[in-house]
Amino acid sequence: MASLIVIFFTVFIDLIGFGIIIPILQPYGRMYGASDLEAGLLMGIFPAVQFFVIPVWGWLSQRYGRKPIILVGLFGTVISYVILAMAGSLAMLFAGRIFAGISAGNLVAAQAYIADITPPDKRAHGMSLIGIAFGLGFILGPTIGGILSQHSFALPSIVAAVFSAVAFLFGLFVLVESLPPEKRQAHGPMRHPILDISEVASDPAVMRVILANFLFTVAFSAWETVFVLFVGEEVMPGVEEKVLSGRVGYLFAFAGLLSALVQGGGIRHLVKRHGEKPLAQAGFVLLILGCLGFVAISWSDSNVGIGALLPVLALIGVGSGLVNPTASAMVSRLVGPDKQGQVFGAFRGMGSLGRVIGPVSAAFLFASVAHSAPYLFGVALLIGAILLLVGDMRYHGE
Repeated sequence: MASLIVIFFTVFIDLIGFGIIIPILQPYGRMYGASDLEAGLLMGIFPAVQFFVIPVWGWLSQRYGRKPIILVGLFGTVISYVILAMAGSLAMLFAGRIFAGISAGNLVAAQAYIADITPPDKRAHGMSLIGIAFGLGFILGPTIGGILSQHSFALPSIVAAVFSAVAFLFGLFVLVESLPPEKRQAHGPMRHPILDISEVASDPAVMRVILANFLFTVAFSAWETVFVLFVGEEVMPGVEEKVLSGRVGYLFAFAGLLSALVQGGGIRHLVKRHGEKPLAQAGFVLLILGCLGFVAISWSDSNVGIGALLPVLALIGVGSGLVNPTASAMVSRLVGPDKQGQVFGAFRGMGSLGRVIGPVSAAFLFASVAHSAPYLFGVALLIGAILLLVGDMRYHGE
């Protein structure tokens, strides 16, 4: 338990820094003349680079241990934020985000760390701590970033660097290595988690859940990518970039808080009463309604106020709060203990791919088709996710 608490705080402190950057990144880019497409890609470049370096960091953590990789990743993250703080051009902003993506091995190693120190029957609870750290980081981080951006866009980047530096020091002096030398693999294969899809492709039920989660991830990351641009052009046109980042920070925190409340409190009772699959489908329906809310705002002839976004974000926050835990629980319950590793590898690998496709697609659709296009794209994907979960789904042991 002590090791779990230490890794939780290490990840949590780092993710506050990550959250601080979210509301300021695109307004920061606009300050240096970024187009809608460039601003969208500025958000999407991080997960794209991260997708390709995941197997490298995973292999290194198997060879040298988890703690060194966590520390190297955190140190690289600090440097990436310093690059953002010192940026004098759009190219420097992209360089900072690319370097952050390259340095994203700390989260991969943190998940492996939890797998090392928890028995199989407690692993789901251990992994949920990463989700809680994400949720809390995405509540506090955007709020802090929005407030600090009122002074300058460099200040949030500096504070984010400080948070990651604190996480680095915390990990350096408190974190204990979880993978002893005798268990390390000096010559193990370098393999991307998405390749585990070949191990589970013969199980239709597992594939249906993995594909439904993939479609959800594409739709959700698309929403995140263009949200700041949408607010700036459809809800608060002409507003100063610093004011925009401040307002958006609060809005991100509002949606994150609702999602965290659902995942941290009500979901257990709801699962006992209704089961995972109906709740996941209900979450998809709420997300569809949220996307349609964005479409309605975009198509409205009148100038809506920022208050119109609150019910839409409530639908998004509650919907994602229902889908995230139930999708992972479903895919876990469909197979026995001997298949958990392959199934979650495929699940996370496809999710990583979704976080690449979503931002790139959303940036193109927003810039080249219409401001409502990413949300209509999301509606189509989420309808597909609902349909994938239609039909019987027999869990392992039933």
